[in-house]
Formats: sequence, C-alpha cells, structure tokens
Amino acid sequence: MLTLLKTFVPLLLAASALAIENTVYIITNAETPSLHRPGLTPIGHHRAGHCIPEVFGNLSLGFIASCTPNSDTGTCIPAVATAAPLANSLGMGIDTSCGTGEESDDDCVKNLLHAYAKTSSAPILIVWDAAAMDDLLENLGMELPDADNEDDEEGQEEEPVGTQ
Repeated sequence: MLTLLKTFVPLLLAASALAIENTVYIITNAETPSLHRPGLTPIGHHRAGHCIPEVFGNLSLGFIASCTPNSDTGTCIPAVATAAPLANSLGMGIDTSCGTGEESDDDCVKNLLHAYAKTSSAPILIVWDAAAMDDLLENLGMELPDADNEDDEEGQEEEPVGTQ
C-alpha cells in the first residue's frame, strides 16, 4: 500500500498540468501473470477486489476511466479487471472509450477529463494498463518522478543477489 501511495502522490501533485480542479488518482492494473498470459494473478484479483475498494471506496469518486480492452493483444484487460470491483461496489460504470497504442488519440483522456470536469468537481480515478502508463502520463503532460523511471532505462543490469 505504501508503494501505491508513493507512486500516486507525486502524480496527484502533477495533476495541475491537466488544468482541472478535480482530484485525479492514477493507478496501474493489479498484478498480472508472467509470460504475457491474460488476466490478473490471484494476488491481483485480491488487490482488485479488496485493496482497491478499501483505498478508493470512500473518496466520493464521480468518474472511473480505463483504457479500451483489446482481446487480440490483451492490452487493458487487466486494467479493466482491476477497476471493475470498485466500480461495481460504487454502482458506477467504467469509461473505456480511450485506447492505447499507435492508433489511439493522444488527447482522448485529457479531453475526457476536461469534459467531466465541466459538469462535476468529484474526484476521478484512472486505472491504466501498466505497459502503457508512460504514454498516458506523457499525453496528460505529466511524468513519473525520476526514481520511478529507473527501471525503464535500457541496458540497466541488476546486481546479483548476495553481492551487496
């Protein structure tokens, strides 16, 4: 839970780049299986069904958005599966009108948030595919703090266990 807070607090502060008054929470999907298998792991299902609703269930969310699931590539299926238990518990839908990848509209999420913010000041939750998070943040005019981007650098070698 602390890791979740460490990640979304800087994003929350950076949300001013959106120029909306709503509080915007941005998280990635819960844990997924290795080898690009579909869905969530048992731990991921537990987080989606119990932890996410516990953290976000009392925040008076007014809007939940996620990326468009693609059954061919598996993209965004875990993100929607992560958001679904919370949305169901709140009696809300999940807006999945914005896709990811080369053919998606870079301004879709920003436009969606601006449109919602014109009619409500309630907090917003975005649950996005972990593999497409950098693109989402870039499209929103944000980026992860440097410490969270270290694992994205190519050629980075891990120190073998026991050599510290």
